[in-house]
Amino acid sequence: MGSARFPGKMLASLGGRALLEWVLHRVTQAASLDETILATSTHTRDDPLAKLS
Repeated sequence: MGSARFPGKMLASLGGRALLEWVLHRVTQAASLDETILATSTHTRDDPLAKLS
């Protein structure tokens, strides 16, 4: 979320959904995975990522 070139990139809208939503949706479609974990930092600026997942 704290990128210098594109802050908030993972929450940017792409086709009406946040970029992170697209990534998580595609990852959960993998047949060989039992679970998906989104790791973020302890910075408060990353809280929206945790809420989205």
